Amino acid sequence: MEKLKSILKNIFGIFFTIFIVLFILEIISRNFIRKISTEVFHFDSSALFWDEEISFHAFKKPSKSIMTNGHFKELVFIDENGFRVNSIEENIVKPEIITIGDSQTFGHGISNSDTWPNLLAKATGLSIGNWGVWGYGMTHYNPLFIRLTKNFKPRYVVYGLTDNDICSLTNSPRVQKNDKEYGSLRNKSHLLKLINNPKGYFIHHTSLGSMVYSFYRNIFYQSSFGLWLRPKIRPGSVKNLNENCTMVAIKWLREKALFLKNHNIKTIIIQIPYPGRTMSYAKEFSQSNVEKSIKLIKEHQADSFYYFIDPIKELAENYKKNNYDRTSIILPVDTHHNLFSNEILANLLAKKISELE
Repeated sequence: MEKLKSILKNIFGIFFTIFIVLFILEIISRNFIRKISTEVFHFDSSALFWDEEISFHAFKKPSKSIMTNGHFKELVFIDENGFRVNSIEENIVKPEIITIGDSQTFGHGISNSDTWPNLLAKATGLSIGNWGVWGYGMTHYNPLFIRLTKNFKPRYVVYGLTDNDICSLTNSPRVQKNDKEYGSLRNKSHLLKLINNPKGYFIHHTSLGSMVYSFYRNIFYQSSFGLWLRPKIRPGSVKNLNENCTMVAIKWLREKALFLKNHNIKTIIIQIPYPGRTMSYAKEFSQSNVEKSIKLIKEHQADSFYYFIDPIKELAENYKKNNYDRTSIILPVDTHHNLFSNEILANLLAKKISELE
């Protein structure tokens, strides 16, 4: 018994010492090496409501709010129809194009002027209503198709299809109704954030964690060895995609495109790759399961009433041209696309629309 007590005491002493050392290093790091903002919320909850039909958060119409993670701070203007716009005075009444998608379409961490829908409006001269909302997936778009055909007469609907959308119909929804607090991050204490997501808290809200994650990113996204090794040690990190769930997605895309076609609306799908996949592709390390899914969706466009654009080559070329600098395609403190990537998406879409015209 005494021996067991001694062992437990030694273990406690080791962990306590490690904790004190890390605590001291964290204080030094956040004051002199890498400062971490105390502001951690993303969206102003007063500008959000729970849309029962969509089963997700939506922005109040009209509204003005702020999105931030402590590193960026951007104003969000939503007009009377729920479209993200450049100012509180702007109102999209008769959109010729309506865009749907998640945070990559909405423009997470950037001003509306830098989003690909806004850049597409400039490139084409057409009026565009951006209905992208962070966290949305295929199941959330179903009511939007009904709403847009009832309230508007666009010529095109452009869907920003991200990698994690492809099998979202067969996976559990990312956010359920009981996750309403997701939109009120600023009202949560640091303790609750730590309890709910210790890994995320360590990465995003501690200086040491931020540096460790940067090191991980540099190894597994910026080196040939890391890009080769990552899918082998973390197969889930390259997305659990397969032909079965992709065919479910294709069936859904076909149904929605046919529905829009019957309302004289053309459907364009632009695939928005996860930035890590773009980096891998640029260094010739493919993620075969994702690429097979993308290939299937592309092959079925002829009989599915939609037009498909895969921009990964252009995004990868831009990444390579800028000496594999991650900030050439994504935000410095986030994994969302920046102005440079969005310009590529907008230009490809403008070219496709010009062909269709």
